[in-house]
Amino acid sequence: SNHCWYGTSQGIYIVGKDYTKHLVIEQGLWNESVTCIAGHNGTIWVGTEYGLAIIKPSEDYVDFSVDFKTESDGLAGGEVSNIIGDLDDNVWIGFSDGSISICKNNQFITPELPEGVNKVQSLAIDSLGRIWIGTNGDGLFYGSYDSASEKIRLNNLSIANNLSSNYIFSLLVYGNSIWAGHEKGLDLISCKKDSVHFIQSYGPERGFFGLQNNRNASYIDSHGNVWFGTVNGLFMLNQTDYKAFLQGKPSINFIQSVLINGEKIDWKNSTWCNETDGIFQLPVEPVLPYNKNNISFDFIGINYISPSKVRYRWMLEGFEDDWSPPTSKRYVTYTNLEAGDYIFKLKSSNEHGKFTGHPIAFKFRKTLLGLLDIQNCRDHSLPGIDLARHKSANPATEKKTKRTGIDHRYPNPGNSSTERNT
Repeated sequence: SNHCWYGTSQGIYIVGKDYTKHLVIEQGLWNESVTCIAGHNGTIWVGTEYGLAIIKPSEDYVDFSVDFKTESDGLAGGEVSNIIGDLDDNVWIGFSDGSISICKNNQFITPELPEGVNKVQSLAIDSLGRIWIGTNGDGLFYGSYDSASEKIRLNNLSIANNLSSNYIFSLLVYGNSIWAGHEKGLDLISCKKDSVHFIQSYGPERGFFGLQNNRNASYIDSHGNVWFGTVNGLFMLNQTDYKAFLQGKPSINFIQSVLINGEKIDWKNSTWCNETDGIFQLPVEPVLPYNKNNISFDFIGINYISPSKVRYRWMLEGFEDDWSPPTSKRYVTYTNLEAGDYIFKLKSSNEHGKFTGHPIAFKFRKTLLGLLDIQNCRDHSLPGIDLARHKSANPATEKKTKRTGIDHRYPNPGNSSTERNT
């Protein structure tokens, strides 16, 4: 109807093309401290600090019917924190004390909530009809309403499930995802399954300096841009930035050092390699003698967006067949390597935890020979020995090679080594 409604601490202002109307106590708005406004099926629902106003304007916006409801009329609470309509034309009203009312067929129902759901800050209903409840300190709850039993069955998401905060001030449905606003920025929650969620954070590292979101201050415009009201002003995420945000930035992988038997090696002057390469001057396809059978790798995936969220996976080809589980650790040690050719492969995730691109690789060879014979080994000139395929003939030693958490580079006082799980 080309009118804008503004809730203030002194009533409601309705702004038309060339006029403004002011609704206060005299017009039936029994409490003038407005906390939220929502439109649903031609009716304006207005939450206040002490009740709910249901307002129906006339077609010409001259007259307004105001029906004010309080706890004596069946509301579950006093101060209204959020109002939202669902797919069945019911209206959900959240209250700051943690209670919820559902207006169904002009009657208020107080659904039974699980214990621990209190201090409701925000509500949202997704495309599947599930209710999402943001709380002030207990994280985010989601689930479905059973009208027969009048119970809401809810699951919880919190910082234990990778949410950035347990204080959820705003919720906004965006396609099949939910934007959750909190004091640290934003989380975008994508639902893969009912119990599996993919959570991406959006804060100062991505240009969102608003930090703390204001309650109920999020909006999607007709162009698909998303707006957020914060304590530091108004922020807009356009479609282009949104797509780039979802895709993430690939991390740049580097192996920083290769240690042998826990010791740093001067690779430029080592007889175990012919040349070095890269910014860390690592050896190119080194050949290790028989008694140098422990090798350690330190590495990093550089990501300027959110380095703390980079995860790593690696594999030593020639020793193991599978990639390691994702981890934030940036080192690994292999011990008791048998003779043969090996390739250490490393890949890292972007800031969303997605592994993209090709892994980097480090090739090396482990021989049965001593230092004097390594050059011949490198040139494949030793008669009768295929070192690339050789394995020990002694069954007792065939399974001794292992990836270990013992790293002798970091001794503790009173101990010869420090245990580091990989």
